[in-house]
Amino acid sequence: MLRLFVSKVYVANRVAQILELNRSKQWRYISTEENPADMISRGISARFLSNSELWWNGPKWLSDSDNASIQGAYSPIEEYNLPEQRPLQLSLVIVANIDKIFQHYSQWNRLRKGVAWLRRFVEFLRSKSLVSKTKYLTLAELKKAEHWILVRVQAKAFPEEISAYKANKDISPRSKLKSLAPFMRNGLILVGGRLSNSDPTEEQKYPIVLPYQHKITKLIFTHVHHELLHCGPQLLLSAIRQVYWPLKGCLLARYTVHRCIPCVHAKPKFQIPLMAPLPQQRVQCSRPSSITGVDFAGPVMTRSGSRGRVNKKAWISLFICFATKAVHIEVVEDLTSQSFIAALRRFMARRGKPKECGVIMARISSEPVKN
Repeated sequence: MLRLFVSKVYVANRVAQILELNRSKQWRYISTEENPADMISRGISARFLSNSELWWNGPKWLSDSDNASIQGAYSPIEEYNLPEQRPLQLSLVIVANIDKIFQHYSQWNRLRKGVAWLRRFVEFLRSKSLVSKTKYLTLAELKKAEHWILVRVQAKAFPEEISAYKANKDISPRSKLKSLAPFMRNGLILVGGRLSNSDPTEEQKYPIVLPYQHKITKLIFTHVHHELLHCGPQLLLSAIRQVYWPLKGCLLARYTVHRCIPCVHAKPKFQIPLMAPLPQQRVQCSRPSSITGVDFAGPVMTRSGSRGRVNKKAWISLFICFATKAVHIEVVEDLTSQSFIAALRRFMARRGKPKECGVIMARISSEPVKN
């Protein structure tokens, strides 16, 4: 009996039933041109099918009386005549750029977790006994994944500096990192300085250098911006510098905040308040200086006398007309009532007496004037 290939239950049951009612020696090969079933499987119009002799009568050799010629032309296919086919296995080695994994993530946390799962899988292939069997990532695995990502980022952004450090040479004076006094530790470029004896942690004293406009740098800025509930540029940069030192960090902080859609929608816009109606004295016709406001400016330094020239303080009394905005200036020696009354008398001598006396003038008029 012919072997049954793995197929659906419906097809397998009917193939088994056919093989039970027939013997394999009864089966013959038939070409595509003489097979009526092939017409339906390939598709045919109903008009052509109704006029097809092959469909209604079958191939011509079925009605032929010469069965001997048929037996010779179509020999049975025995299983032992089939050539043996062995499964073929192919191994293909592809050298891929591992940095392409950065392009598949748009969030810093997801990138760290993805790299951590990938590293766990690689360790599992190397040694199954040393791999954690928990369903969750540990903090140590996430830190190793972050360290691996930052090493790859710096290797691509600062190749000349890393080569110089490995060769125990000084970096180029034109390098972007020259002013940061950088040094390498555990494969990472850190910012040096004079804070080795200070209290902050090692991460705060020696932050990790991040390149400008790299995708990983932007992901870190966006992540911290969301963690701090969409903070402003200054707070964002301050939080970033607790662990990292991004080149041109101020620009990146402002770029992150300005590109954040929730921050743009929630940012309040300044509305110019509506001004109150102008007072009656400002809009009605009146004689110049009849309605006048008073204000003081100063102090200013003045000189008195030809000899000695002692510097003294003086103030400026401003009389402003409400209707014409004309300004009359008088100089007073001090801020006493007597000095102001003298300035007011000089003003009235030239401009005339105002119609109304304000609160300040009423109080001054009630005070005794010393001769």
